[in-house]
Amino acid sequence: MAWALPPIWPLPFEENGAERKGSVDSVQTLRLGLLRIAFEPSRIPHVFAPRLIVDWTAGLGVAAALPYLGIILIFAFLGAVGMGDDVKITAADGSSVLVSQDGFDGDVVIYAQHDGHHCKRVRDAPEIAGWTRVKDHDCRLETGGRASLVCGDVVLQIDPQKRAT
Repeated sequence: MAWALPPIWPLPFEENGAERKGSVDSVQTLRLGLLRIAFEPSRIPHVFAPRLIVDWTAGLGVAAALPYLGIILIFAFLGAVGMGDDVKITAADGSSVLVSQDGFDGDVVIYAQHDGHHCKRVRDAPEIAGWTRVKDHDCRLETGGRASLVCGDVVLQIDPQKRAT
C-alpha cells in the first residue's frame, strides 16, 4: 500500500484567495517547497534489510575509526604545540649553540650561531639523545681552542665551520 502525505505547508495565499505578489512570495514558496521535498516520504518503496545493514555498517565503521582519529589528533596537537626542547647554551666568550631535541624519540641536533639571526646545523648528537632531556643534563659550552659541548660525562666536539651531512 503506497501512501503519501498531503501537502503539509500549503502555498501562501491571502485571506481573499488571491496569490501574493512580489519577491517575498517567491522566496517563501521556494522555502516551503524545499521543506516539503525534504520531509515528505519518497514514493519509492523502501526495502528495510539493506538500509538496516548499511546503517549499522556505517555506524560501526565510524565507531571503530574514532579511537584512531583521536590518537592522530593527540599527536598532531602535541606536535603543533611543540613537545620538543630547544636549549640555547652560551659560552663565556659570547659564542652560543642551540641544542634541539624532539619530543617523540629524543633525537638531538646541534646548531651553531651563523650570524645575529640565523643558526646552521653542525651535527647530530646521538650521544646525548634519549629520554633524559637535554635541559636536565646541565650542559655547558667550552671554547678553549676548539668548541666543545660538555653534558655530564659526555664531551661533544663542535666545529662551527663544518656543516653536518
